[in-house]
Amino acid sequence: MAALELPRALTALAPRRPLFHSEADFQHALAWELAASGLATEIRLERPLDHAADRLYVDVVARVGDTRVAIELKYWSRVLAVEIDGETFRLKSGAAQDVRRYDFWKDVERVQTLLSTGIVDVGFVLALTNDPGYWTPGRDGTVDRAFRMADGSMVRGELAWDPRASEGTRKGRERTISIRQPVPLRWADYSVVGTERFRYVLVPLTR
Repeated sequence: MAALELPRALTALAPRRPLFHSEADFQHALAWELAASGLATEIRLERPLDHAADRLYVDVVARVGDTRVAIELKYWSRVLAVEIDGETFRLKSGAAQDVRRYDFWKDVERVQTLLSTGIVDVGFVLALTNDPGYWTPGRDGTVDRAFRMADGSMVRGELAWDPRASEGTRKGRERTISIRQPVPLRWADYSVVGTERFRYVLVPLTR
C-alpha cells in the first residue's frame, strides 16, 4: 500500500505559505501542493462519501497509487495581523479551544469509521495553529480534559465532557466520541511569522 507523505508536503509548502487566511485557504493550498508535487492524484475537496444512511463530506480525498486517502483539516488561529510580500493577513480568534478540540476528535472518529467500513484505505487528521494552548498541557480540572491535545500525550477510548460543562458548550456536541485506535500526539514546527510560531499535529490512521 502506497503511503502519502504529508509531512514532506507541509515542509515544501511552508516557505511559500507560512500561514493562511482561513481553513479553506489551507485546504486549497495543501491540495495544490499534493498535486503539483505528484504526491497524490485524483484530489477532490469536500467530497461526499456515503456511509450507511449518512453522507459524510471529507475535506480532501485523494489517491496514492491504488490507495484511497481521506484527510480532515483544522486551522485554528489566534489574533495576528501581518503583511507578507504585499499580502495582508488578519487572523482572528475563533471558537473556544474546548469546542475546537472536540471537533478534532470527532474528525478522528469519522475517519476511523470510513476506514473500518472500507470506504478509504488510509486517513489523516491534521491541525495547524499558532495558539500554544493546543500543544501545551494546560491546567488540570478543565471540563474538556478528555479532549486535551498536549504534545507527547496518548489518547484512546471514550471521550466525554466533564459533567460541569455548560449546555452552551455542549450544544451540538453532546455525544461521547469513541477513539478505537491509540492516537499518539506529536506536534511539529511548521513556520515562524514574526514572533508567532505555527505548529501542526498529524494523526495517521489505518485499518
